[in-house]
Amino acid sequence: MARTPSRGRNVTLADVGRHAGVSSAVVSYVVNNGPRPVAPETADRVREAIAFLGYRPNTTARALSTGSTGILGVVHPGTANPFFGEYNDVIYETATRAGIALLTATSAGSAKTERGLIEALAGRNVDGIISMTSMNRHDVARLRDPGIPLLFVNCPFAVPGFHTIGPDAVDGSRRVVGHLLDDHHHAQVALIAGDTGASEPEERESGWRDAHRMRGLEPGPVVRTTFTADGGYEAAQRLLDQPSPASAVFVTSDLQALGVLHAIHSRSLRVPEDIAVVSFDGISEAAHTWPPLTVVRQPLRAMAQVALDNVLSGTEPAHTLVPTELVIRRSCGCSSPGDELLEP
Repeated sequence: MARTPSRGRNVTLADVGRHAGVSSAVVSYVVNNGPRPVAPETADRVREAIAFLGYRPNTTARALSTGSTGILGVVHPGTANPFFGEYNDVIYETATRAGIALLTATSAGSAKTERGLIEALAGRNVDGIISMTSMNRHDVARLRDPGIPLLFVNCPFAVPGFHTIGPDAVDGSRRVVGHLLDDHHHAQVALIAGDTGASEPEERESGWRDAHRMRGLEPGPVVRTTFTADGGYEAAQRLLDQPSPASAVFVTSDLQALGVLHAIHSRSLRVPEDIAVVSFDGISEAAHTWPPLTVVRQPLRAMAQVALDNVLSGTEPAHTLVPTELVIRRSCGCSSPGDELLEP
C-alpha cells in the first residue's frame, strides 16, 4: 500500500493517486466527473483513497481551472416574514439538487444593506448572486454592477442590465379582487398595502385598481402600513374605525393579513360574514388561520428553478413574470370544506 502522507500538510491529488495506484489526472476525472470516463472499479478505488486520506478539493484551484466555484451568493431579507423563509428553503433545495452550494447573507429588508451585500459577495469568488430584493426602482438605479451574474427574485419590474424574476402580481391581484367583486358582489374592496416608500403604485395596488376600473367601480379606501403582522393589525383597526367600514379587504401580504384577522376578531366581527379578507403570497400558515385565507399564491418552486437556470445561463438579461395561483378558501366567503380550490 502506498505511504500515507504525513500529518500537518494538505492532501493533494498526487497523494490520492499514489494511494490508489493511478495518475493525478485519473483522480481529477473522478473528482470532477470527467471530462474522461473512468472504469467503475478504478473510480471506486480512488473514492476509497479519498475517504481514507481525507482529501478535500481545493475550490480555488478548481475555479482557476474550470472558471467556476460551484457556489452562488444569496441575499434575502431574513425570516421575520415567513414568505422569505419558505422562498429561501426552496432555493436551497433547488440548488442542492443541482449540486450548487449557497453562500447566504441577510439584508434585514434594508435596500442599503442589500446593495452592500451584493458588492461584498461579488468579492467572495461566487459564480453569481441571487437577491430576494427589497429594493424599489429608485434603489436599484443606485446599484453598481458587481461584475458577475446578478439576478433579482421577488422583483415584479424589469431592471435594465440584470435578470429579474417575479410573480405576475398585477394579474394575480386583479383576479382575487375581481373574485370579491364578481362572485361575492361587493360594491368595492378596501386595500391594506405595504408602504414601499415609492412614488408610483406597487404592482399589487395596480392590480387592485385595475379590477375596479374594469368594472366601472370606485376603489375602496387605502391604508398603508409596514409589511408586518403588527402593521396589518394597526391598519385594520384604522379601517374599521371609518364611518362606513368596508365589507371586503385585499391585503398585500399574508403576514399583514394575520394581523388583520386578529384585529377583526378583536372587534367581535366575523370573517367573511362581516368583512371578507383576501391576501397575497400563499405562505403555509395561510391555510391554518381562522377562517383559512383565500390567497394569491406565488409559485416558489417554479421561480427558484428559473432563477438558477437564468443566473448560470450566460444569456442576455431578461425580465420573467411567473403566473400566480388563486387559492380559494373560506375567508372570501366561499365554502371550501376539505381541499382548497385552485382557480385557473
